Amino acid sequence: MVQEALGASRALAFDVNAACAGFLVGLVTSTGLIASGTMSRCLVIGSEILSRFVRLTDRNTSILFGDGAGAAVLERSEDPSGLLATHFGSDGSAASLVQVPAGGSARPASRATVFAEQHFISMNGREVFRAAVRTMSMSSREALESAGLKAHDVDLFICHQANRRIVSECAARLGIPEERVFSNVERYGNTSAASVAIALSEAADAGRLHPGSTVLLTAVGAGLVWGAGVLRWTAPVAGGAAASDADVLVGAGR
Repeated sequence: MVQEALGASRALAFDVNAACAGFLVGLVTSTGLIASGTMSRCLVIGSEILSRFVRLTDRNTSILFGDGAGAAVLERSEDPSGLLATHFGSDGSAASLVQVPAGGSARPASRATVFAEQHFISMNGREVFRAAVRTMSMSSREALESAGLKAHDVDLFICHQANRRIVSECAARLGIPEERVFSNVERYGNTSAASVAIALSEAADAGRLHPGSTVLLTAVGAGLVWGAGVLRWTAPVAGGAAASDADVLVGAGR
C-alpha cells in the first residue's frame, strides 16, 4: 500500500519483522541488496502503532510506548559509506520477556484469548532492562571491533529509545560520553521499529551529523532479537523533518 501511494512502480516491496530491531535489520538487508548489485536505491521504513496493543490500565506498559514512523534512503556509493560493520543475534528462550501473548500462529485469536485480554503487551520490565543493556552493549562492541574502531571514534551514539536509563547505561558500558549520545525518548516514548529512524533523522536536523560522521546504531526487540551497526554518514538532511515524516539519506558502499 505504501509502494502504491508513493507511485514507486518499479520497486520491490516487502516487510521485515524484527520488533524494535526492525529498522536496523531493514538497513542491513537493504545494504546487502545494494552491495550484491540487485538494487541501486532502497527506502527503509520503520513504523509502529503500539497504542493498539497497550492496556491503559497496565501501569507497567501504558506509559512507555508510542506511535511513530521514520524512513531512510540508501543509495549505491563508490566510497566507504553506509553500514561499515554490523553484529546481530537472537535468543528465542527469552521471547516471553516482552510479548503479545495471543494473536499469532502459536496462539491464534479466539473468543477465549480476547476475553482473557491476551492481545496486549505483556512485559517483565526488570529482565527486559537487563537483557537490553547486555545485548546492545555486546553487539555494539562487536560491530566496532569488526569496523576496526573504538568507542572514542564514535561521533554519535543512537540507541533504541526503550527508556532513558537503558540508553544511558549502554553508553556508560561502552565508554561513550553523554555529549555524544542522542536521545528523544522523553518526547515520543518507545516507538519500537521507528525509534532509531526517528532519532537518526532528528539528529541530522539538529546538526549532530555531517558527511564523514561515524554513528553507532543499536537496537533490541521482542523475540529477543538485537543488533548494532557502525554507520558512515554521507549526506546532510535538508529541512525540518518531524517524527511522523522523517527522512534521512545515507550511502551504501559496494
